[in-house]
Formats: sequence, C-alpha cells, structure tokens
Amino acid sequence: SARETFSAFAHPERSRPVAATMVLVVALIGAGSLVWTGQLAPDGTYRAIPGYWQQTADWLRDHADGDDPDDNNPDDNNAAHPGRALVVPGAPFADQLWGLTRDEPLQPLSTTPWAVRDAIPLTPPGAIRAMDSVQRDIAAGRPSPGLAATLAGQGIDFVVLRADLDPETSRSARPLLAQQTLTGSPGLRRVATFGPRVGPPSARGVVRDNGLRPDMPAIQIFAVDHGGNSDAASFPGTGPMLTDTASAARISGGPESIAAVQDLRARLGMAPLGPSILESDAARAGLENAPLVVTDTPADRETDFGRVDDHSSAIRAPGDARRTQNAAPDYPVDGQPLVEGQWLLDNAPGEVSV
Repeated sequence: SARETFSAFAHPERSRPVAATMVLVVALIGAGSLVWTGQLAPDGTYRAIPGYWQQTADWLRDHADGDDPDDNNPDDNNAAHPGRALVVPGAPFADQLWGLTRDEPLQPLSTTPWAVRDAIPLTPPGAIRAMDSVQRDIAAGRPSPGLAATLAGQGIDFVVLRADLDPETSRSARPLLAQQTLTGSPGLRRVATFGPRVGPPSARGVVRDNGLRPDMPAIQIFAVDHGGNSDAASFPGTGPMLTDTASAARISGGPESIAAVQDLRARLGMAPLGPSILESDAARAGLENAPLVVTDTPADRETDFGRVDDHSSAIRAPGDARRTQNAAPDYPVDGQPLVEGQWLLDNAPGEVSV
C-alpha cells in the first residue's frame, strides 16, 4: 500500500531493497555530476588545432630547401639542406589560449625539422644548454647582436614566434618580449605571418600584465641570415658537415658560452665565430693546437629541470648546501670543470656562510 511504501522510504534501514535503491540513485547522481555541472570535459579541451598552424607547417614545408622567401625565383635553391625551424618562446608544455595539447601543435602537422625548448627535450645535455642560451636571449626582450650567428651555427633557418600560448598556465615568456628580441636583432627578418591577432580581453583605461600582452599575430616567422658566415650557410642543420679543423676555434667552457662569444664578436665588429669545438671534445679528438677561447662557463649552478625560464640558481660556492632534490644539480658538461663562486666579506674569504 501507499502507507507501507512511504514508511519503507522514511525508514530505509527497515527494507533492504529500498536501501539498495537509494544507494544506487545517490551513486548515479554523483557519477553524473560532471555532466549536469558542465565539467565533463577537463580544462584545456579543444575541437581542432587552429588552421593557422597548418598554414605555418605548409609554409615551412614549401621553404624547407632553405630558399630565400623573398627570392623571385623559388626554383633556385640557395641552400642544400632542409630548413630547421625553432619555435619560440619555449614552454614546459604546449598550453594555448585555445586549448591544452601538451605536445606542440606542429608535432602532427609538420613534415620538416623543427625544435623547441620544453620540459622534456629529447636531446643530449649539451644541446639543452645551447638551446637555453638562445631561450635566455628570447625571454630577455632585448636585441642580441650575435643571436643570428648563434642560430645559424645551430642549423636554424627560421624562427616561429607564437602568440597563442597562455602565459598564465604555460609558464612561458611573454610573446612581446620574444618579438622585441627578434625584431631588434640584426640578421633576423620577418617573412610571414599567419592567423588572427590574439591577446587577452581589453578594457579602456585598464592595463593588464604591465602592458606585456598586446594583440599580436598568432604566428610570425623570421628568417635567419646565414650570409655573414659561409660555414653556417653550408651547415646541414639536420646532419653532419665537413670543416677544416685547423681553423675551428676551441672553446674552454660549456655549449652555452658560444652564444656569449658570438655576441661579443658582433659588438666588436668581428666576423661570426664559425665552426668551433669544446675543449673537452678537442682533447679527446687530439685537436689541441687550435686557437683557444677561454670563458667562465660552465658555472656551478642548480637547475629546476621542470622549467625553461629562470630555472637556474646563482653561481654556487664550495660548501653551499643543495636546494634541489635532483640526482644531478645541472645539465652536465663532460670533461669540463665547473666555475665556482666565492663568498667574501670585506674582500676576505670564509667570513660568510649560506
């Protein structure tokens, strides 16, 4: 009867079927809560990669022979190697304003070589240190006179500047800073743009993010001038090359020092460094008679491997305590001693402890 049914629901502990039914209903409501609260899809979902990324991949494919984009004769190949592109600014993972892909949007689209500094670069430690030297220039927002020579030496023909990263969640440098570096550095010129202008919502009289996020084209491509370095112009960025070891400079330091040397030579009006070899590699190869350039690298630092910007500590002194839990404090440089700091008080050592 109705009275018995009401009594059973009022006191479910007296009826096992009613109790089981109520538990099932509650479980179904809880399981479906993501649906009726609109949270079934996690943050960062997207329907498709924007078309401007496919346009970027197509453009890089069409210019993969290293041909000058401004050349009136596209059939005249000025370089005999595929053009490698560097995607900037680097970010631990690809988290865009339009969605979270984690992998780079170019990954499924590009048929040509490209590189990016992310949280898990699948390259040797030396290559990571070299990429970090470029990333620091890009994130600084200041022109770098030796940047083009450094990129050319790394086999980079094009730089892809993206403005669709979400700076808040991707932990990346602001695209405006990268643009200032690229437009102000000699030997780099903008050759293509793709996509709409992107940026955060704006309100009159309101300045967001200290003015570092104006509307910018979603994608800008910059060409790297290899003309100042004939060796770099012939460098197959995706393979080996032959060079005269007698003229190759030896660098006493880490791979990151080459960018600093290129900057210094450019400021002094000297030609780009050209092919060079680290002193530790030169010693193993028996090439110890080449000119030697001494630098103050690699420095004894600790690095947060999960970041791509501002991820290294100040230079450490002997006896300084470790602050990170990494198995290795920094990306290693084989065969090269670390440059250590020293704490001084009134120019006297041993008076300061940290």
